[in-house]
Amino acid sequence: MRENYKPLERYLSSLAGRTLSHSRSLNALGSSVDKLPRSAFLYRQWWANDKRHVHAIAWLLSGWRVQSVNLASQSVVFVRG
Repeated sequence: MRENYKPLERYLSSLAGRTLSHSRSLNALGSSVDKLPRSAFLYRQWWANDKRHVHAIAWLLSGWRVQSVNLASQSVVFVRG
């Protein structure tokens, strides 16, 4: 199942800088992994920096962590770390 998030890991690994200063649209991130699950749009907990979840491992292994999520505007801010 982790392979489902390899495109997201590759996308984030390719980004330079310490902070993604502009919030990334959940839809744009979804296109990096074909499609994010519905729960990513409904539950903030989906975006937890928790190594027990395969999707979180994708951004953690690429050197990023989620700083904030705004489900209403469908955006997420990642920071290096």
